[in-house]
Amino acid sequence: MKKQIDEISEIFWVSRSDATVLLMYLKWDSLRVSERLAEDKEKLLTESGLKSVVVIDSDGDTSDSSFVIFSKTSDDFYEFEDGSDDDDNGAEGNDSPCGICLKTCDDLVSTQFCSHKFCTTCWREYLDKNFYSLEKSQTLVISCPDQYCRAAFGQDTAEKLTVGDKDMYESYILRSYLEGIKKEMIKQCPSPDCNYIIKFHQTNDVEEYGLNVCLRGDR
Repeated sequence: MKKQIDEISEIFWVSRSDATVLLMYLKWDSLRVSERLAEDKEKLLTESGLKSVVVIDSDGDTSDSSFVIFSKTSDDFYEFEDGSDDDDNGAEGNDSPCGICLKTCDDLVSTQFCSHKFCTTCWREYLDKNFYSLEKSQTLVISCPDQYCRAAFGQDTAEKLTVGDKDMYESYILRSYLEGIKKEMIKQCPSPDCNYIIKFHQTNDVEEYGLNVCLRGDR
């Protein structure tokens, strides 16, 4: 998993956080990710929520501070002149209320690709309800909580939340990876509190496994 992330990041000049989102988006198919990036990098970044966005709200209003405009219910997008300021994203002060609970607080966080701000408590509830608690066959790329925004939530945003939230996201990535390669004999280590994986070895196509040890050393 780490090797795939590093290769996509280094070859195509994207952050490890963005490389992870791209691999999750295309079910951990490194070849397909590479082909899509080589064919049209901007299009794939837009599709996966890795471009700054202007969101159409319920009244049809838009912001003029971003690059791409689209809604969660449409695959169409239109390019705008990039007038975004990277300093506007990330952890924010208490200048505006949380977009969910509407409380004014000093722990507001937005994704790297939009300006919708939410408090850490609402982020946690949103992530748990819509992603972390879903069945294992339903892992999806995480997007902004705003109904009309598809900006991707990645490792860089998770790091602005609590340590527990960061750990939950890392576990979610691992779960997504295991689902993406489920045809291979790779499983998560059953040892409590272990996030390492085990690759089983088959001999003569017979499902008889010898002693398998995860990278942490559990048997």
